[in-house]
Amino acid sequence: MKKNIIFASFVVGALVTALSCSNKKVDGPNPDADSTAMKDDEKAQAGNMNPWPWDFPKDVEVDVHEGQIVLAATYYPEYLKEGAELDKKTYIFYKGDVVSKGAGSTKIDHIGKETEIPNALIIPLPADATAKVGDIVLTWWQSGSGLQRAIVTDASDPKAPVVSYLDLSWTEKDGKLKKFAKDEKLKPGTFKVLNDGEWAPGMQIAFEENGRKCIGRIISLTDEKVLISGFAGSIYTANRTDCQLISLKPSFKPGDNVFGKVTSTYEDNFTVDKYDKKNGRVWVTDNHKSTSIKSILEVAGKL
Repeated sequence: MKKNIIFASFVVGALVTALSCSNKKVDGPNPDADSTAMKDDEKAQAGNMNPWPWDFPKDVEVDVHEGQIVLAATYYPEYLKEGAELDKKTYIFYKGDVVSKGAGSTKIDHIGKETEIPNALIIPLPADATAKVGDIVLTWWQSGSGLQRAIVTDASDPKAPVVSYLDLSWTEKDGKLKKFAKDEKLKPGTFKVLNDGEWAPGMQIAFEENGRKCIGRIISLTDEKVLISGFAGSIYTANRTDCQLISLKPSFKPGDNVFGKVTSTYEDNFTVDKYDKKNGRVWVTDNHKSTSIKSILEVAGKL
Protein backbone atom coordinates (compact mmCIF):
# COMPACT_ATOMS: atom_id res chain seq x y z
CA MET A 1 0.00 0.00 0.00
CA LYS A 2 2.83 2.37 0.80
CA LYS A 3 4.25 2.04 -2.71
CA ASN A 4 0.78 2.56 -4.19
CA ILE A 5 0.63 5.89 -2.36
CA ILE A 6 4.11 6.80 -3.59
CA PHE A 7 3.07 6.06 -7.18
CA ALA A 8 -0.11 8.14 -6.88
CA SER A 9 1.92 11.00 -5.40
CA PHE A 10 4.36 10.74 -8.29
CA VAL A 11 1.50 11.17 -10.80
CA VAL A 12 -0.06 14.08 -8.93
CA GLY A 13 3.35 15.75 -8.65
CA ALA A 14 3.76 15.55 -12.39
CA LEU A 15 0.40 17.26 -12.84
CA VAL A 16 1.45 20.16 -10.63
CA THR A 17 4.91 20.71 -12.06
CA ALA A 18 4.34 20.44 -15.82
CA LEU A 19 1.86 21.09 -18.62
CA SER A 20 0.38 18.37 -20.79
CA CYS A 21 0.90 18.18 -24.53
CA SER A 22 -2.53 19.75 -25.01
CA ASN A 23 -2.17 22.14 -22.03
CA LYS A 24 -5.31 20.59 -20.56
CA LYS A 25 -6.10 20.56 -16.85
CA VAL A 26 -6.00 16.94 -15.71
CA ASP A 27 -7.64 15.61 -12.55
CA GLY A 28 -6.67 12.43 -10.76
CA PRO A 29 -8.71 9.48 -9.48
CA ASN A 30 -10.50 9.48 -6.14
CA PRO A 31 -9.37 6.23 -4.48
CA ASP A 32 -12.04 6.52 -1.76
CA ALA A 33 -14.97 6.70 -4.16
CA ASP A 34 -17.37 3.82 -4.79
CA SER A 35 -16.62 2.46 -8.28
CA THR A 36 -18.92 -0.55 -8.28
CA ALA A 37 -21.18 0.54 -11.13
CA MET A 38 -21.16 2.61 -14.33
CA LYS A 39 -24.01 4.97 -15.21
CA ASP A 40 -25.45 4.18 -18.61
CA ASP A 41 -25.02 6.64 -21.44
CA GLU A 42 -28.56 8.00 -21.23
CA LYS A 43 -28.12 9.11 -17.60
CA ALA A 44 -24.72 10.58 -18.35
CA GLN A 45 -26.07 12.57 -21.28
CA ALA A 46 -28.96 13.80 -19.13
CA GLY A 47 -26.30 15.19 -16.80
CA ASN A 48 -24.90 17.31 -19.66
CA MET A 49 -21.66 15.40 -20.09
CA ASN A 50 -20.26 13.27 -22.89
CA PRO A 51 -19.87 9.66 -21.72
CA TRP A 52 -17.28 8.99 -24.43
CA PRO A 53 -15.52 12.18 -25.62
CA TRP A 54 -12.87 10.49 -27.74
CA ASP A 55 -13.01 9.98 -31.51
CA PHE A 56 -12.49 6.25 -31.14
CA PRO A 57 -14.91 3.29 -30.92
CA LYS A 58 -15.30 2.30 -27.26
CA ASP A 59 -16.73 -1.14 -28.09
CA VAL A 60 -13.72 -2.54 -29.95
CA GLU A 61 -13.28 -6.28 -29.73
CA VAL A 62 -10.94 -7.64 -27.02
CA ASP A 63 -10.01 -11.30 -26.75
CA VAL A 64 -10.47 -12.09 -23.06
CA HIS A 65 -11.87 -14.92 -20.96
CA GLU A 66 -13.05 -15.34 -17.37
CA GLY A 67 -10.20 -15.16 -14.89
CA GLN A 68 -7.75 -13.57 -17.33
CA ILE A 69 -5.54 -10.76 -16.04
CA VAL A 70 -5.92 -7.41 -17.80
CA LEU A 71 -4.80 -3.81 -17.41
CA ALA A 72 -7.78 -1.45 -17.27
CA ALA A 73 -8.71 2.18 -16.60
CA THR A 74 -10.61 1.16 -13.49
CA TYR A 75 -11.72 4.67 -12.45
CA TYR A 76 -13.61 5.38 -15.68
CA PRO A 77 -16.94 4.26 -14.13
CA GLU A 78 -16.45 6.55 -11.13
CA TYR A 79 -15.62 9.53 -13.34
CA LEU A 80 -18.81 8.76 -15.27
CA LYS A 81 -20.85 8.75 -12.05
CA GLU A 82 -19.34 12.10 -11.09
CA GLY A 83 -20.44 13.65 -14.39
CA ALA A 84 -16.80 14.61 -14.94
CA GLU A 85 -15.20 16.04 -18.08
CA LEU A 86 -13.75 12.70 -19.03
CA ASP A 87 -11.12 14.04 -21.41
CA LYS A 88 -9.59 16.05 -18.55
CA LYS A 89 -9.13 13.19 -16.11
CA THR A 90 -6.15 11.01 -15.21
CA TYR A 91 -6.38 7.34 -16.19
CA ILE A 92 -4.06 4.91 -14.46
CA PHE A 93 -4.24 1.39 -15.87
CA TYR A 94 -4.46 -1.03 -12.95
CA LYS A 95 -4.37 -4.82 -12.87
CA GLY A 96 -7.76 -6.52 -12.86
CA ASP A 97 -9.27 -9.98 -13.36
CA VAL A 98 -11.95 -10.63 -15.97
CA VAL A 99 -15.32 -11.57 -14.49
CA SER A 100 -17.33 -11.64 -17.73
CA LYS A 101 -17.21 -10.20 -21.22
CA GLY A 102 -20.10 -8.24 -22.72
CA ALA A 103 -20.84 -6.92 -26.20
CA GLY A 104 -18.92 -3.64 -25.84
CA SER A 105 -17.62 -3.76 -22.29
CA THR A 106 -16.00 -6.20 -19.90
CA LYS A 107 -16.68 -6.70 -16.20
CA ILE A 108 -13.48 -6.89 -14.20
CA ASP A 109 -12.62 -7.39 -10.55
CA HIS A 110 -10.17 -4.79 -9.27
CA ILE A 111 -9.15 -5.28 -5.61
CA GLY A 112 -12.50 -6.81 -4.77
CA LYS A 113 -14.71 -4.37 -6.69
CA GLU A 114 -16.47 -5.38 -9.89
CA THR A 115 -16.72 -2.71 -12.59
CA GLU A 116 -17.86 -2.51 -16.20
CA ILE A 117 -15.12 -1.05 -18.38
CA PRO A 118 -15.43 -0.17 -22.10
CA ASN A 119 -13.36 -2.60 -24.14
CA ALA A 120 -11.28 0.26 -25.56
CA LEU A 121 -9.90 0.87 -22.04
CA ILE A 122 -8.85 -2.75 -21.45
CA ILE A 123 -5.51 -4.35 -22.37
CA PRO A 124 -5.43 -8.17 -22.10
CA LEU A 125 -2.34 -9.96 -20.80
CA PRO A 126 -1.87 -13.55 -22.07
CA ALA A 127 -1.78 -16.33 -19.49
CA ASP A 128 0.98 -18.31 -21.19
CA ALA A 129 3.55 -15.66 -22.18
CA THR A 130 7.27 -16.42 -22.04
CA ALA A 131 10.16 -13.98 -22.38
CA LYS A 132 13.89 -13.92 -23.00
CA VAL A 133 16.64 -11.55 -21.90
CA GLY A 134 16.34 -8.22 -23.71
CA ASP A 135 12.61 -8.52 -24.40
CA ILE A 136 10.43 -5.51 -23.59
CA VAL A 137 7.25 -6.52 -21.79
CA LEU A 138 4.00 -4.80 -20.86
CA THR A 139 3.02 -5.39 -17.23
CA TRP A 140 2.45 -3.34 -14.06
CA TRP A 141 4.68 -2.38 -11.16
CA GLN A 142 4.00 -5.54 -9.18
CA SER A 143 5.21 -4.25 -5.83
CA GLY A 144 3.54 -0.89 -6.53
CA SER A 145 0.79 -0.26 -9.06
CA GLY A 146 0.07 1.05 -12.53
CA LEU A 147 0.92 0.05 -16.10
CA GLN A 148 4.63 -0.37 -16.82
CA ARG A 149 6.90 -1.37 -19.64
CA ALA A 150 9.98 -3.30 -18.54
CA ILE A 151 13.09 -4.92 -19.98
CA VAL A 152 13.91 -8.53 -19.11
CA THR A 153 17.29 -8.82 -17.37
CA ASP A 154 17.06 -12.49 -16.29
CA ALA A 155 15.00 -15.17 -18.03
CA SER A 156 16.10 -18.23 -16.04
CA ASP A 157 12.36 -18.86 -15.76
CA PRO A 158 10.87 -17.62 -19.06
CA LYS A 159 7.36 -17.62 -17.56
CA ALA A 160 8.48 -15.52 -14.57
CA PRO A 161 11.29 -13.26 -15.81
CA VAL A 162 13.19 -10.67 -13.77
CA VAL A 163 12.69 -7.18 -15.19
CA SER A 164 13.88 -3.60 -14.84
CA TYR A 165 10.96 -1.16 -15.10
CA LEU A 166 11.50 1.32 -17.94
CA ASP A 167 8.78 3.77 -16.89
CA LEU A 168 10.35 4.33 -13.47
CA SER A 169 13.30 6.70 -13.29
CA TRP A 170 17.01 6.29 -12.75
CA THR A 171 19.13 9.14 -11.42
CA GLU A 172 22.84 9.59 -10.78
CA LYS A 173 24.59 11.96 -8.40
CA ASP A 174 28.28 12.09 -7.57
CA GLY A 175 28.76 8.84 -9.44
CA LYS A 176 26.13 7.00 -7.41
CA LEU A 177 23.25 5.41 -9.33
CA LYS A 178 19.76 5.39 -7.80
CA LYS A 179 16.83 3.38 -9.17
CA PHE A 180 13.25 4.40 -8.35
CA ALA A 181 12.44 0.68 -8.08
CA LYS A 182 14.52 -2.48 -7.84
CA ASP A 183 14.46 -5.17 -10.51
CA GLU A 184 11.58 -7.53 -9.83
CA LYS A 185 10.50 -11.03 -10.75
CA LEU A 186 7.13 -11.07 -12.51
CA LYS A 187 4.48 -13.65 -11.78
CA PRO A 188 3.40 -15.99 -14.61
CA GLY A 189 0.53 -14.70 -16.72
CA THR A 190 1.14 -11.06 -15.76
CA PHE A 191 2.96 -9.71 -18.80
CA LYS A 192 2.88 -9.43 -22.57
CA VAL A 193 5.96 -9.32 -24.80
CA LEU A 194 6.08 -6.27 -27.06
CA ASN A 195 7.62 -6.67 -30.51
CA ASP A 196 9.69 -3.99 -32.20
CA GLY A 197 7.74 -2.40 -35.06
CA GLU A 198 4.40 -3.93 -34.09
CA TRP A 199 1.35 -1.69 -33.60
CA ALA A 200 -0.05 -3.01 -30.34
CA PRO A 201 -1.31 -1.83 -26.93
CA GLY A 202 1.59 -0.81 -24.70
CA MET A 203 3.84 0.34 -27.51
CA GLN A 204 5.50 3.76 -27.17
CA ILE A 205 4.72 6.33 -29.86
CA ALA A 206 5.32 9.93 -30.83
CA PHE A 207 2.18 11.61 -32.14
CA GLU A 208 1.79 14.94 -33.88
CA GLU A 209 -0.19 17.68 -32.16
CA ASN A 210 0.10 21.37 -32.97
CA GLY A 211 3.49 20.80 -34.58
CA ARG A 212 4.87 19.02 -31.53
CA LYS A 213 6.11 15.44 -31.14
CA CYS A 214 4.00 14.38 -28.18
CA ILE A 215 4.78 11.28 -26.12
CA GLY A 216 2.26 8.51 -25.65
CA ARG A 217 1.63 4.81 -25.37
CA ILE A 218 -1.01 2.88 -27.27
CA ILE A 219 -4.10 1.78 -25.35
CA SER A 220 -6.13 0.53 -28.30
CA LEU A 221 -6.12 0.95 -32.06
CA THR A 222 -7.99 0.45 -35.30
CA ASP A 223 -6.72 0.59 -38.87
CA GLU A 224 -7.15 4.38 -38.84
CA LYS A 225 -7.21 5.60 -35.23
CA VAL A 226 -5.10 5.24 -32.09
CA LEU A 227 -6.31 5.67 -28.51
CA ILE A 228 -3.37 7.01 -26.51
CA SER A 229 -2.35 7.33 -22.88
CA GLY A 230 -0.35 10.56 -22.86
CA PHE A 231 1.14 12.98 -20.37
CA ALA A 232 0.08 12.34 -16.74
CA GLY A 233 -2.48 9.72 -17.79
CA SER A 234 -4.55 11.93 -20.10
CA ILE A 235 -6.27 10.07 -22.93
CA TYR A 236 -5.97 11.32 -26.51
CA THR A 237 -6.87 10.13 -29.97
CA ALA A 238 -4.80 10.54 -33.11
CA ASN A 239 -4.85 9.41 -36.70
CA ARG A 240 -2.55 6.43 -37.12
CA THR A 241 -0.79 8.30 -39.93
CA ASP A 242 0.17 11.02 -37.40
CA CYS A 243 1.85 8.51 -35.07
CA GLN A 244 5.31 6.95 -35.14
CA LEU A 245 6.45 3.91 -33.19
CA ILE A 246 9.49 4.30 -30.93
CA SER A 247 12.02 1.52 -31.54
CA LEU A 248 12.43 -1.14 -28.86
CA LYS A 249 15.75 -2.23 -30.39
CA PRO A 250 17.78 0.99 -30.79
CA SER A 251 21.51 1.06 -31.55
CA PHE A 252 22.71 4.21 -29.80
CA LYS A 253 26.38 5.07 -29.55
CA PRO A 254 28.23 7.93 -27.83
CA GLY A 255 28.00 11.17 -29.79
CA ASP A 256 24.70 10.38 -31.51
CA ASN A 257 22.30 13.34 -31.77
CA VAL A 258 18.89 12.16 -30.61
CA PHE A 259 15.40 13.21 -29.58
CA GLY A 260 14.75 12.94 -25.84
CA LYS A 261 11.75 13.25 -23.57
CA VAL A 262 11.12 16.71 -22.13
CA THR A 263 7.99 16.56 -19.95
CA SER A 264 5.37 15.57 -22.58
CA THR A 265 7.25 15.85 -25.88
CA TYR A 266 10.31 14.58 -27.71
CA GLU A 267 12.85 17.37 -28.33
CA ASP A 268 15.85 17.11 -30.68
CA ASN A 269 18.50 18.69 -28.45
CA PHE A 270 20.23 15.68 -26.86
CA THR A 271 23.53 13.89 -27.37
CA VAL A 272 24.17 10.30 -26.27
CA ASP A 273 26.92 9.83 -23.67
CA LYS A 274 26.44 6.14 -22.85
CA TYR A 275 24.03 3.32 -23.68
CA ASP A 276 23.34 0.44 -21.27
CA LYS A 277 21.66 -2.05 -23.59
CA LYS A 278 20.98 -4.69 -20.92
CA ASN A 279 18.97 -2.29 -18.76
CA GLY A 280 17.50 -0.20 -21.60
CA ARG A 281 18.99 3.08 -20.31
CA VAL A 282 20.62 5.96 -22.16
CA TRP A 283 22.77 8.68 -20.60
CA VAL A 284 22.22 11.92 -22.56
CA THR A 285 23.31 15.55 -22.36
CA ASP A 286 21.08 18.37 -23.56
CA ASN A 287 22.14 21.64 -25.19
CA HIS A 288 22.29 23.24 -21.73
CA LYS A 289 24.99 20.72 -20.73
CA SER A 290 22.66 18.96 -18.29
CA THR A 291 23.04 15.18 -18.15
CA SER A 292 20.19 12.76 -17.41
CA ILE A 293 19.39 9.06 -17.66
CA LYS A 294 16.44 8.13 -19.86
CA SER A 295 14.90 4.81 -20.81
CA ILE A 296 15.02 3.66 -24.42
CA LEU A 297 11.32 4.59 -24.62
CA GLU A 298 12.24 8.22 -23.93
CA VAL A 299 14.91 8.51 -26.65
CA ALA A 300 14.58 8.29 -30.44
CA GLY A 301 17.09 8.61 -33.23
CA LYS A 302 14.76 10.08 -35.87
CA LEU A 303 11.24 11.46 -35.70
